[in-house]
Amino acid sequence: MVLNKESSLSRFQRHEGGGILMFVLVLFLLMALSIGMAVDFMRHEMARADLQNALDRGTLAAASLSQTAAIEIDEDGDGTWDTLTDAEIEANYENLVAEYMASRSVYRDRLDLDVTWTEDTNAKTIRASASYDLPTSFLQLIGKSRLTVQVDSFARQGFNDVELAMAFDISGSMVNNNVTVEGVERTRLEQAKIDAKAFVDDVFARDTLGDQITMSLVPYSSKVSIPKGMADAFTINPAPGATVLYEDFYCFDFDVADYTTTEMDTTIAREQFPLFKINNDHWTCPKAGNEIVPITRNKEKITDAIDALTRENWTSVYEGVKWAAAMLDPSMRAAQDEMRLAGLTDLNVAALPRDYSNTGEVIKVMVVMTDGRNT
Repeated sequence: MVLNKESSLSRFQRHEGGGILMFVLVLFLLMALSIGMAVDFMRHEMARADLQNALDRGTLAAASLSQTAAIEIDEDGDGTWDTLTDAEIEANYENLVAEYMASRSVYRDRLDLDVTWTEDTNAKTIRASASYDLPTSFLQLIGKSRLTVQVDSFARQGFNDVELAMAFDISGSMVNNNVTVEGVERTRLEQAKIDAKAFVDDVFARDTLGDQITMSLVPYSSKVSIPKGMADAFTINPAPGATVLYEDFYCFDFDVADYTTTEMDTTIAREQFPLFKINNDHWTCPKAGNEIVPITRNKEKITDAIDALTRENWTSVYEGVKWAAAMLDPSMRAAQDEMRLAGLTDLNVAALPRDYSNTGEVIKVMVVMTDGRNT
């Protein structure tokens, strides 16, 4: 009998006991690496969200039209603002954005920040990008020691051009009747002046660039008086029974058709309204000082004119509204330009009033101050 004894090496090769241990070990390492990668990716996303919030905060602050820290500087401390180049302004905006980001966990020396700035007539745009490298904990096991955290931000604040016309009631009832506001009794005219000036201050305070708001003032009683410079842009014939125009009293009547449109046709001939005294010192046409203040960007000119208003007699709200609407209508552009070229207005801007816009480029607003009684 021949016995065939198997060698120890052969038996080891065929032995399957404990083989699962190697598979489990490899699988565990892969699972641990996957979990570690997920942790790194989660840290990356948290860092990205944090950086995005920080950059958005800085970009929004820099884009504010009221933000002048980046464009004005008084290096000499003498109270005069120095003119900066576009490159200097852009660098200042970058520093401003970085300051607003300083409260976050990203340190400036680790951050690659790029800020660009553009500004047009009524808007400011800030574009910014920021990035830095985030060290990894587990991805470095497969050769990825850092993940780049990168975000972009964009902010734009615009300001529509606004044209305002204020029709202001200076009739007798504005003086003959009092109102009590916050415990103080005043005539309606006195209170209307306070409210009107507060409105003007508030509106012009929003024009941080100084060239978006224009305004005209239309005082009215029984008629509306226009200044001589504006009257020269119209064709005005003497009043019935008169041979020459009344000086310093420029009022005329409208036809019924005039009240069906906001337009003011400056080419047709109109008759000057007859001038006679109604009672005391009040005439059919408001006296000088109570006349229209043409389109201006000078807030003080409007508020000073409001302060100087005095009472007249009777109330034609419809005429005040007609003139205020006309001061917003492009048909008055010829008259405005004639006054501008003659140096009779402080506003050296052509093409005002602007064309009507359906895109929001210009907003036209009429404000009517009145006690509401049309006589």
